[in-house]
Order: sequence, then C-alpha cells, then structure tokens
Amino acid sequence: MIAARRHACAVTLALLASACPAEQARVAFTFLQANVGNSFLSCDEPYLYKLCEQEVELALRDGIAALAPDVVALQEVLPNGFCDTLAEPEDDARFVCHPSNRSDEPSQARRLLGPDYDILCDERSGFECVAARPGVLEGPYQVAPPVDSDDDEACDPNFSVGAAHIRLPGAAGFTLVNGHPQSAFIGVCRDKQLQQVFAATGLAQGDTLLSGDWNLDPYRAGDDPSVDTWVQQVGPDQSTRFHYHSGVAERQPPYATNVVAGIASVLDHVASTSLQGTCTTLGEAPGTARLDQEVGGGCDHRALLCTLSDAPGRRLTGAD
Repeated sequence: MIAARRHACAVTLALLASACPAEQARVAFTFLQANVGNSFLSCDEPYLYKLCEQEVELALRDGIAALAPDVVALQEVLPNGFCDTLAEPEDDARFVCHPSNRSDEPSQARRLLGPDYDILCDERSGFECVAARPGVLEGPYQVAPPVDSDDDEACDPNFSVGAAHIRLPGAAGFTLVNGHPQSAFIGVCRDKQLQQVFAATGLAQGDTLLSGDWNLDPYRAGDDPSVDTWVQQVGPDQSTRFHYHSGVAERQPPYATNVVAGIASVLDHVASTSLQGTCTTLGEAPGTARLDQEVGGGCDHRALLCTLSDAPGRRLTGAD
C-alpha cells in the first residue's frame, strides 16, 4: 500500500512538472550601435561626412573585431561601390577612395565587419546598415519612404529609418529599427520620420529594439516636435511603450554621445519594448575606449556597446 501511494505521488509530481515546466532562461547577446561618420571637415564633399578616412576605417574595423558583437546597427557608412561614382579620382591618400586604399571588397560595411556577419543595408542611399551573426538576421531591410517637405523645412531623402528582424537561436525574436532621421534644429522632418516608426502601421511592429543616431536630445532639447513625439514613446521605465537601455539607463545624467563645436548632446539611443540590459558609452564610461581609437579626424559620435537579453522562444530540436 505504501509503495502504491509513493508511486501515485511520483506520478502526480511528474504530471505537475510537465504541466508547469521550469522557466526558460533569457537569451543574452551583445549589441553595437555605431554612427561611424567622420567629423573631419575635409570629409564634406564628395563624402558627405560619411566614413571617409582610411585610418579611421581601419581603426573601426579593429575595434569592432575586438568587441565581436552579435548584432550591429551602423549609420553613415559609404554605400557599396561609392568610390566608382566619383567624378574625379581621389588624389589624397588619407581617403578611402584613393587608389592605394582600394580593395576587392566594394562594401565598406563588409570591410568594417569582416566575413562573419550577414549584412543588410538601406537600398535607397546605402548609408545605414544592420548586421548579425549568420542565421540571425532576417530580411528584407524595410526602409520607410522619404517624407515630404513643407513650408517649415526641406526634407532630405538621404536620411532614413529602416527595419529588419532579429531571431537569435532559442529566442523569441524582435524587430530592429535602425534610425537616422534628419538632423536639424527645427525637427519637423525628423518628427515625420518618427511617425513612420511609431505609427500603428509603422516600422516598430511587435517586440522592437530601437537603435540609431536619432539626431534628437530628449534630455536637453528646446522646442522640437520630434522630441515631443519621442518622449511620448520612449522613457526610463515601463510607463512608456519603449524603455531605455542607453542614456539614463546607464548613468544619470547620461554621457554625451556627440560633441560638435564644444556642444555636447545625447543623440544616439537604444531602447526596446521587451528586452533587458544596459548599454555602455564607449570612450565616455570609465575603463572604455572609443571605437575609432581617436585616430585621424575620428568619429563625432560615440558608439554604444550593449549587453541585452531576449525572451526565450520555441526551443529548437534536431527535427527543426
């Protein structure tokens, strides 16, 4: 009788365990947000302040390799085959398009990241890209259309917001929105681009990670409609749709991510609906170094390195 009862209890416990399985662990990953544009004044024409210096490109390449992030969002790279479009050959050896610096790889994003990433870029301008370890990045890279100019501001079609999907092994997956809306003090065009992200039919569908140089400072801005829209959606806690992983999630007051003409701003942001974790501002946080290693003209933005985690998804088996 006692043995039968013990057997019955064991069966009952087994049934309860199968009905209420142990909570699965979250899936951790590293994430790099980097605007790699050059602040070097000579990078104006024809490079449009994108990543134009060979010395800086090589330093960024080495910096990214040392960090070995799982997922990456880049802004202000040169598009594939850019050097072939120059009206005149580059005669300054400091620049990536000089013949001595040309390589067989036409993609600057690929030169920065190396062979161990899948990469998707904005097909309209080619200035913004996302990347991840093989099998993690799901396309297409969806780019919102250019926004219309109006009497308040002329909108530049070269600025964009785009999105792709990330699904790490064993994780639920999320939309990655890579943002580089228009830079201007007025903010009207930038606000229109934020609407392309946050609207019900916008890029931010389902669980979403926002990353980019958003060209707005929600901590110091004055009258700016894009900041008004941003703070309605993004905040320090769960009271808004998105919560920060960068900025005040790292430190209060937040480290500046952009310094131009002595003006420090927090323009680069990482936030999500459902991920957990915190970012570090490279070169500003103690014990960290700038991604560009402070060579040449350098980058005018600081990169953010984040340790994040996604909720677990369906466990993969050999039959999947």
